[in-house]
Amino acid sequence: MTSKNNKTGAVKVTKYTVKVDKTKPTVGELVINGTKGNNGWYTSDVTFSVKNGSDSMSGHSKTTSSITSITKDTTGTHIQV
Repeated sequence: MTSKNNKTGAVKVTKYTVKVDKTKPTVGELVINGTKGNNGWYTSDVTFSVKNGSDSMSGHSKTTSSITSITKDTTGTHIQV
């Protein structure tokens, strides 16, 4: 709220409404597709995708992903990604 006093002594009051979104957004999710073998290892080609997050109240800008490290098994045939 602000108030201003002009030369005649009149006061003008301005009110502002602030809405607070207390609902947490849904975060994006990494989805891994492939055939799992023993101990969590994949026995087929693997694809990655990212499901976008959401926020129905204040809006969700974007979900991004970045792969910084890939571990490979040196047994058998492998490719460098």
